[in-house]
Amino acid sequence: MNMHAEKNEFDSEFSHVKYIPGDNIVFLAWKKFCCYDDYRTPTWFALELLESCIHHE
Repeated sequence: MNMHAEKNEFDSEFSHVKYIPGDNIVFLAWKKFCCYDDYRTPTWFALELLESCIHHE
């Protein structure tokens, strides 16, 4: 798993999460089937990223 220093992006074998400021969206893309923490970790990251973006507007 790789989380960028700015914490606006998350990448793993199973998913990719990125904040796209121009569109003001958090994009979560699944690369392949996963379960348990492989599913939970990027989903929680995306939710926390979305929450932090809402508070910065």
